[in-house]
Order: sequence, then C-alpha cells, then structure tokens
Amino acid sequence: MLFRMLLPSVALLSLVGCRPRPAGGLDVNFDDKIHLVGASIEPELAPPGTIVKMRWTWRCDAPVGPGWELLTHVHDDLTDQTDNLDLNGPLRSGNDNPRSLAHWKAGETYVDEQTYQVPSYMRGSTLTVMVGAFNRLSNTGGRLPIVSGPNDGHNRAIAATIHTGLGPAK
Repeated sequence: MLFRMLLPSVALLSLVGCRPRPAGGLDVNFDDKIHLVGASIEPELAPPGTIVKMRWTWRCDAPVGPGWELLTHVHDDLTDQTDNLDLNGPLRSGNDNPRSLAHWKAGETYVDEQTYQVPSYMRGSTLTVMVGAFNRLSNTGGRLPIVSGPNDGHNRAIAATIHTGLGPAK
C-alpha cells in the first residue's frame, strides 16, 4: 500500500454557508472521549484536480490528554493508495496549537475543516475518507480505540466517500 503525507498545500477555503448533510445518525464513539457526529463533503462529484471541502463535527465528552491529534486518510481501493491529511486544517499541528485535540474540553463541539485536491493518481470511482485520533507521543503510534460506529477495523472511522466520476472500481 502506498501512503503519502500531504502537507496543506491548498489554502483552507471558507466553509461559510456549507452545512453538514445529515449523516444518518452518524455517531462514531472513540473511547467514550470524543465522537464524530457530523460529516460533509463538497462537491459531491470530484474528478481528479477538484478541490474538495471536508467538514467533520466532533463532540468532546472527556479530555484525551497530551499528544493526541486528529488524523484524516483518503484511500483509493482500486490503486490501494492512501493520502495522509493529518496536518491539513486549523485543528491540526500538534500540542502547540491551542485548538488541537489535546486541548479539547468536555461538553464542547468542534468543527474540523479541511481541503483536499483529488490527485491524478487516484483512479477509483470512489475514495474512502477515514478519520480518527493518534498519539504522537506513543512509541507505537497508537490510535484512540473506536467503541462503536462505522470503522475500518484499524480505529479509523469511515466518515465519508468522495465520488470521482471515474470508471467503476475493479
């Protein structure tokens, strides 16, 4: 599997007026501490070259502690390539960022906004977007365990799908 780290090369676009679509009761529980409760992707059809706006709505039930950061991975099942957007967005960039996951307070809701330009090497008709949390201070790079909700079995929530309009996945 090819795994690429994408730094925020595309400026964060304003998401004013972008409302999260109902996610069918989306509630992914991460260790009874944080919950992914909303997701939106715009535009709905995003062929290679398109800039996609992603918005994740999180609820904090209990602080996670130092070292924890959000992760976002975009995976193409057809080519088995994954792009890493962990540093893309204003709630990212580690403990020195007062808005990062390590500083979240119980009872608060946080909106995580990201942009992603669909690259030409992605070939599948759909790309799966997975989000979660990892601890950069852990020797094993541990992820916050998912207690319930749609996930990939590796403690990443299956949060959304980007439709590329390319041929059907094979």
